[in-house]
Amino acid sequence: MNIKMKLLLVTVILCITSLPAFSQKGLNKNFIGYWASDATSTRTVIFKDKEDILQMVKWDSSDGEEIEVNEMQVVGASIKTKETTRSTNWVIECTYTIVDKNKLKCVIVREDNTTTIFLNRRK
Repeated sequence: MNIKMKLLLVTVILCITSLPAFSQKGLNKNFIGYWASDATSTRTVIFKDKEDILQMVKWDSSDGEEIEVNEMQVVGASIKTKETTRSTNWVIECTYTIVDKNKLKCVIVREDNTTTIFLNRRK
């Protein structure tokens, strides 16, 4: 194989393998915003830090208690988190999925049940 064909083949392979990374960046933009729900007093802000890494801050608007986001990862078209409520030390696993541009589905998995909450984007 000549050098031009090798370079072309390497370029094609690099382009194909990097497609998931580029599509994930577009996905992340959909999550960015201030989210709240009438079903809960929890407020959520999703943003990107100065290093372009997705971050999440959560708190209870009724008493101001912060909910610690211990782990956060983008999995497919969702964000999965492990969160701890400081006052009770409850560890909650959540999966966030975009429903549409103004609605975010949060599925909370606890020992006793599964709860689905729809969060609305606030302006």
